Amino acid sequence: GKAYVRAKGTVHIRSGPGTRYRRIGTSGKGETFPLIETRDGWHRIEYRDAPEAWISAKAKYTEVIG
Repeated sequence: GKAYVRAKGTVHIRSGPGTRYRRIGTSGKGETFPLIETRDGWHRIEYRDAPEAWISAKAKYTEVIG
């Protein structure tokens, strides 16, 4: 099945895999997003209509389920 990323709290969603990329949104606690790929400590997720959206893969912020 498909994997999802679940946010453990309020976590910034960014336009690229790093803090230097602009914030395009914020997760809610427990919110889940379909996972596209993981790279360099960041998960690329499906987020609204954003062409690219990334969230931190650090265990204190997110977990992968499914």
